[in-house]
Amino acid sequence: MKKRVRARARAGERRKELSENYERAAGYISQKILLAQRRWANAMHSVFVRLSLRQQKLIFLSIGILIAVYCGKLIYDGLAGDGRLMEAPASIKIPVMPGRSVPDTIDKKR
Repeated sequence: MKKRVRARARAGERRKELSENYERAAGYISQKILLAQRRWANAMHSVFVRLSLRQQKLIFLSIGILIAVYCGKLIYDGLAGDGRLMEAPASIKIPVMPGRSVPDTIDKKR
């Protein structure tokens, strides 16, 4: 009985260690993401500081027009489509472990 209690205690400690490792990894990843965002923001700021207000407005307007055209294309494709969401696969392959006999494809009859 005492062995079970000790085993459970060790398992709880192990879970705690894993949890702490996951927390450290998540913190590291979030720091790297924030660093990349900060670098991107600084680079964009240094680029746009050199432009005149007229050039900034022209770039902003151009990007807005491109986004509007793309959204219009998506709406048109959605309304004028043939009704299918995606193509149906011809056949689905099933992974087979060595030494097992399973059919290569899934039949629609099943």
